[in-house]
Amino acid sequence: MLQQTKMDYTRQSVYGDRSVIGPASSAVAAGILDNEIGVDTDNVTKWLGESIGEGAARRAEQVMAGTAEG
Repeated sequence: MLQQTKMDYTRQSVYGDRSVIGPASSAVAAGILDNEIGVDTDNVTKWLGESIGEGAARRAEQVMAGTAEG
């Protein structure tokens, strides 16, 4: 995992630990991206599906509770 920068600490102190989610083209790519850069990642298709309707409401609840799954 890459070393955290001052910018990371600033972002986290202002917006919280889960303020950045790395988009990836597949679940496998999301796992690799998560390991390489150390931020939460998500499959773009899954993220889009959770961005409208009931999926969006569920995602909002998880994010507000700090339990969104990457």
